[in-house]
Amino acid sequence: MVWHIAGIFALGALIASVEIPALLKKKRKKDMWAVFLLLGTGIVMNVATILDLNIPSPLNWIKAVYEPFGKAILSILS
Repeated sequence: MVWHIAGIFALGALIASVEIPALLKKKRKKDMWAVFLLLGTGIVMNVATILDLNIPSPLNWIKAVYEPFGKAILSILS
């Protein structure tokens, strides 16, 4: 398990070492932050998966937000 996590961090470092210098050279700071954010999120999610942590689905949050609207529309139409 430790080797898997180390591999994920090593792969993330490799990706960052390829992407970041090119973005710095072109002075694309916003793109660089987007790469850091997405790469960091991917690393954290992969490590959480390896550690068998319960990761809630984003669909649960979307359902919680839109379900009241759906019920309100159904009550208006019926």
